[in-house]
Amino acid sequence: MSADQTSQLLSNWKNSLHQHSYRVTQPRLQVMEIVAATRIPLTPQDIYHKSLNLESPPGIASVYRTLEMLDVLGLIQQIHQPGGCHGI
Repeated sequence: MSADQTSQLLSNWKNSLHQHSYRVTQPRLQVMEIVAATRIPLTPQDIYHKSLNLESPPGIASVYRTLEMLDVLGLIQQIHQPGGCHGI
C-alpha cells in the first residue's frame, strides 16, 4: 500500500471514529497507523511489539481495545490463523 493510500485509510478511520463519538487519542492513532501500514495479518501482540519502537508506545490493553473498537465499527476484519491466534 502506498503512503497516499495509507494516509487516506487513516483519514477515513479517523472520520469514522469522530462520527461515532470516539476520540482519536495518541495510542489509538499509533495502533491505527501500524495496522494501516501493514498488508499482512498481524496479531495484537505483533502490533504491540511493532509499537515498542515508538517514543511513547501504547500499552497492550490499548492495542486490544483499539482493535476491538475498529472491529465493532467494521473498519477491520479479524481472521483466524493456524494455532488459534486471531489476526487483523
